[in-house]
Amino acid sequence: TALSICQNTPNLRSSAMEQKPETGGVPVHPEPIAPGVAKFVSTEHEEEYRAYSSAADVQRGRLILLILVPPMLLFAMSDYQLFGHSPMFYALIGARVAYIAYALAVVASIREHSSPARRDLAYTVWLFATIALGVMVNLSRPAAYTGHVVIDVLMLLLVCLATPVPFSMVVVGAGLFTLAEFGVLFFARIAPHPVAPAFWIGALLHANLIGLWGANRIHRTSRQRFDA
Repeated sequence: TALSICQNTPNLRSSAMEQKPETGGVPVHPEPIAPGVAKFVSTEHEEEYRAYSSAADVQRGRLILLILVPPMLLFAMSDYQLFGHSPMFYALIGARVAYIAYALAVVASIREHSSPARRDLAYTVWLFATIALGVMVNLSRPAAYTGHVVIDVLMLLLVCLATPVPFSMVVVGAGLFTLAEFGVLFFARIAPHPVAPAFWIGALLHANLIGLWGANRIHRTSRQRFDA
């Protein structure tokens, strides 16, 4: 009997291999991903993924710090050129220093073993602090200054594509920043040309579409690879 079982084992294996379809590394029955929020429908499976992705989230946080700090320091020079030794200058410097201090504290305190809830809270506060500082700096600029539109587009893409927060928070952050910037552009700026407002709207909307589409793809693809 034992001999017959051993002889039949190759046939059982080959039969199982024939029944398993080729999926290119994707499971036959992958865990469904909610399209609107780009996360697993199963709460348990989502928690497993978040624990798995902790190292990548920490690395992205450090990358954002390296990207943001040099421009923060460079734009401090433009603050001085615009305002000199004035209360506005010191207010902007204080806001920049507080922002960098919080970012350093997040990077120093968040580790791979930190819980997803703690990571989400720290990075979400960082996200909203980035938005608040960007709007504050833009409001401080002269009414005829429109060069910040390019910076707004880059900040939107950074918020959407790099910030290690759930996709739902990416949508909220991008939406709040866009609405705030529309307010700055239309109530605190003087358009240099009649078509300038249309260009501003188009630039911000395109940045939102590209950034949110890319963020959704990143979140979905990373979960599909985890589920493979």
